[in-house]
Amino acid sequence: MDTLHNTYNKGGFMEIPQLPNEVVKRDLHFFLLVDCSSSMKGKKIASLNHAVSETLPAILDAVKGHPEVSVKFRAIKFSTGASWHIGSLTEAIPIEKVIWRDLTADGWTETDKAISMLTDVLDIELMPRRGYPPVCLLLSDGYCTSEIGCYENAIKKLDSIPWGKKAVRIAIAIGDESEYDEAELLKFVNVKDENGNPVLLKAHNTQELVHYIKWASVAASIGASISKSKSSGDDSQHVIIPSPSAAPISSSTDVF
Repeated sequence: MDTLHNTYNKGGFMEIPQLPNEVVKRDLHFFLLVDCSSSMKGKKIASLNHAVSETLPAILDAVKGHPEVSVKFRAIKFSTGASWHIGSLTEAIPIEKVIWRDLTADGWTETDKAISMLTDVLDIELMPRRGYPPVCLLLSDGYCTSEIGCYENAIKKLDSIPWGKKAVRIAIAIGDESEYDEAELLKFVNVKDENGNPVLLKAHNTQELVHYIKWASVAASIGASISKSKSSGDDSQHVIIPSPSAAPISSSTDVF
């Protein structure tokens, strides 16, 4: 019978030999930033709640082919201010244990507050050293209503930290193009699809919103899990996700 011998690294710490066929899991942190301002009331927020509920099991199913990946989920809601909806600054929830609680809508659109919270949690001391690039999905239907410069400062701070730069950051714009600031949302996006286009998706109706939330979540999670970037010391962006698939055709009466 073979005997396992304890070995020590240069620092004197005991290393436990890896057992044959043992899968070493690494965390993939998924963050959802959700606009809950008053303009999201009605069909938009209802569709979003439905979409997220369907997306969670879809992500879990998608990563089954990658047993080395452990998806941890958190959600930030923002309107007048921002707060944790799922998880917290120091606690991420295994995706198989997440139960989505429906959001309601009211207040302003202080997107910068949510981005600042995301930046805080992406601090290198709070994130796993050997984790996969975090996936960050921003959903919004309006302009940031905070004071001028707040949004830009929040983006600069996010871009200044290693995990902020390495994260897979995607945005979904909800509703009519005249109601949100596309240039503003593009500042959050830092990943491109296989055709070189920034991944900013535009959902004009319920079907598109459900489709794009599910597509972006699964595509980004798989893209991050197969990324060659597994170390926070490498600031380059290696994650490229496929071009988005077409959303289901809907009637003109279903537009938000």
